[in-house]
Amino acid sequence: MAESSDDLSVKNEDTQSGEQSVAVEEIGPARKRLTIEIPPDRIADALEKNLSQLKVDAQIPGFRKGRAPIKLVERRFSTAVREDVRGQLISESYSQAIEDHKFDVIGQPDIKGAEEIKLPDSGPLKFEVEIEITPEIELPSLEGIKVNKVKFKITQDEIEAEIDQQRQQYGKMELVETGKIKAGDFVLCDVRIRSGKDATEIAHHPGTYVIVPDKKDEPSGPVVGILVENLAPQLTGKSADSDITISMTGPQSHEDERIRNQPITLALHLESISRKEPVDLETVQLMYGAESPKALKDQVRQNLERRGELNQTSDMYRQITESLLDKVEMNLPEGLTERQTQRVMSRRRLELAYQGVPEQEIDQRVAEQRSASEEEVQKQLKHFFILNKVAKQLEVEASEAEVNGQIASMAIQRGRRPEKMRKELIKSGELEQIFVQIRERKTLEAILTKSKVTEVDSDDASKPAKPKAKPKPKAEAQSQT
Repeated sequence: MAESSDDLSVKNEDTQSGEQSVAVEEIGPARKRLTIEIPPDRIADALEKNLSQLKVDAQIPGFRKGRAPIKLVERRFSTAVREDVRGQLISESYSQAIEDHKFDVIGQPDIKGAEEIKLPDSGPLKFEVEIEITPEIELPSLEGIKVNKVKFKITQDEIEAEIDQQRQQYGKMELVETGKIKAGDFVLCDVRIRSGKDATEIAHHPGTYVIVPDKKDEPSGPVVGILVENLAPQLTGKSADSDITISMTGPQSHEDERIRNQPITLALHLESISRKEPVDLETVQLMYGAESPKALKDQVRQNLERRGELNQTSDMYRQITESLLDKVEMNLPEGLTERQTQRVMSRRRLELAYQGVPEQEIDQRVAEQRSASEEEVQKQLKHFFILNKVAKQLEVEASEAEVNGQIASMAIQRGRRPEKMRKELIKSGELEQIFVQIRERKTLEAILTKSKVTEVDSDDASKPAKPKAKPKPKAEAQSQT
């Protein structure tokens, strides 16, 4: 949507009765701060209107309905009326400001200090609200985008590896009474995060499990969502009731600005050690409802094929997104906000969960995403803005039934009940991202139907494209004719 040309400092001031003033300030990537001022006469008009209506409806002992003196009604219901008028005026003035400036708002507005805003006894009502908007985007043609559909084949080794992974995933956790930490162990920790030169404590995470990386070539691992380099050697060999202090620089793309690129300390108190004992093959067979080892392998193959199809489609969606990113010009100011970074991380987590990636691996990959450069995270944010614009152009929406279906699928993958999964998503703020993810997937599906798809072998897809020959300079070309 178009924005006002002077939106860095816009103030609609008018001496006419009831006109509000709005100052607009740019505060970050595709974010605005609106300072709205509602004049006294508009407040007075709203109060009078609400009191007059209340006088008609109010039933006060000793008076017939609608016959109580206005002063008595005002004294008895003043607090409630003023609260109603406050909410009404804030809502109406915000909606008017958005409409007047033609802002295409994404998500819910952030009204600063909403609970502390009071209706003044005299003078104007002034408040601030921060919004996130879609940047101006000129979309390219969505027809004929070139996409490679990479063939895949499930091997016997992949089936065996998946069965081993299932044995580990459903293994029984056993407390290690004595002994030292080994690779692959689950360590129950009390984690405190301290930030800045003065090492101020900014977060406390009691009862946190830290998984000791078990791959020699990947010794790094996440602690409360922060990727710690060489985590494995710092934990292995330690015993319960030990303390470890890890000093590092916070991830470049962390949602919390107190952590992002700041000197931080992770103070871990190791409370206990647990070790997973893999279940036997018969148990996995029973969980799958397979009658024989062969039937188990057949079911695992089917699951891997479904996962392969999802990965195949995700790769085609990635190609479409990359193509759109190359063709769309979009300038985002530096400095991502917490909300925007959180959206990128939530999208990454939900994409991996949809693809059937184990939860432990999801935590690792999201932690790696937090360590990505701001440029990479901005790329993901541009991805969101572009697909949001395309979804509106193609009139694509996510239904409640589709959201419930995805929640049920995620619940099955994680061995939880769907209603509990929904509560977890609401608590983490990721439910809104489920709607976004489904809408994006449907949008990419719609673009894919218009694309030029070529089926290729996986070996061909991994080969780098041959660089195009540079055109010869005009003078040189003429000399050779």
